Amino acid sequence: MTTNRLIIIFLLGIIGTGIFMRITPKADQSVPVVYLKHGSISESIQERGVFVPIEQQKIYSEISGQIERIPVQEGQLISRNQALLNVNKTDINYQISQVAYKWKSEMIESSHLSRQIKHKRALAKQHIISIEDLQSLNASLEKLNLSIEALSDEVIHLKHKRHLYNVVSPIEGAISSIFVNEGQMIETGTLLMEIKNPKKLKIEVLIQEYESHKIKVGQPVRIKSPIFPEEPLQGKVAMIVPSIAEKPGASGMKIEIMIEDDLSRFNVHPGNQVDLEIFLSHKDDCLYLPIGAVKKIKNNYFVSLKNGLQNKQVLVGLQDQNRIEILDGLDVNEGVVHVSTY
Repeated sequence: MTTNRLIIIFLLGIIGTGIFMRITPKADQSVPVVYLKHGSISESIQERGVFVPIEQQKIYSEISGQIERIPVQEGQLISRNQALLNVNKTDINYQISQVAYKWKSEMIESSHLSRQIKHKRALAKQHIISIEDLQSLNASLEKLNLSIEALSDEVIHLKHKRHLYNVVSPIEGAISSIFVNEGQMIETGTLLMEIKNPKKLKIEVLIQEYESHKIKVGQPVRIKSPIFPEEPLQGKVAMIVPSIAEKPGASGMKIEIMIEDDLSRFNVHPGNQVDLEIFLSHKDDCLYLPIGAVKKIKNNYFVSLKNGLQNKQVLVGLQDQNRIEILDGLDVNEGVVHVSTY
C-alpha cells in the first residue's frame, strides 16, 4: 500500500513539472544587434603586383660589320657611357681615307684653278682672251667648290658614323641579356643587348576588367611585402594601359605604380612580388554598419531589423573590407541583426 502511494506521488510530480514547463514562458533568446556608427571609410582594391625596372633599354646596332670585342658580360653592373661592344673599323677607316684623299686632291685643283682664273682675268681685260673663256673657268671653279663642300660633309658624316662602331650604354644599370657573340657579322637593326636599372623600380599590376573602371591616375597605394615587413611603403597610380589580355579569356588593364618611399633601404630586386591596396575613394564622418549586416539581393541592399526581423531596404555608399556606408533608409536608433552567416 505504501509502495503504491509513493508511485502515485512520483507520477503526479512528473506531470506537474511538465505542466509547469509548458505554461512557463521561455526566456528571450538574444540575437547580435548592431547600430549605425560614425567613422571613416576607404574603398580599396586588393591586388598583387611585381617590381620592374623603370629604366630598361634594348641596344640595337646602328651599323653593319663584324663584332670585334664584347668587354662586358650578363649580370654585370655598368655605368652610363660605358663601352659595351666594338665593331671592326677597317671598312669605315678605308672609306674615310678615300674621301679625305679625294677632298685633298680637289682642294689642290681648286687652288690651281683659282690662280689660273686670276691670270686669265688680266688677259681678258687686255682683250687677249674672250670673256666667255673666263666665264667657263669660273663655272668650273664653282662646280669644283661644290664638290669640295660635299666631300667635306661626307668626311664629317663618316667620322660620326665611326663613333657608332663603339657601342656604349645609354643608361646606368646591369646587363640582363647579350644576344650576339664576338666575331659575329651584324646588320643595321640587330638586337645586341638589353640593359635594366635595378636601382630604379616601379610596380606593374593587372587589374581585372570588372574593376578597371574604378582606377584613376593619382590614387594612393599601400605596398606590403615580407622584404619590408615592419612598415608598408606608399605609392600612387602613375599610368594606366587599357585593353591588356595576358591569358586566354582574361582581360583588363595594366597599371604602373610609382613608389614614393626610398627603396634603397631594402633588398628589392626586379621580379619581387608585393601585395597592393589601391585606395579608390575616402570619406570621413559617415554612417556605417559592419559589411556582414547588409544583404545584397539583386541590385538592392537590405538589413534585418531587431523588431520582427523584417527586411528593410537601405541605400548604400562606399564600402571597404569591413564597413559599408548607409546613406538612407535606416535610423541611428534602429537595431540591425548581425549574424556571422550573413
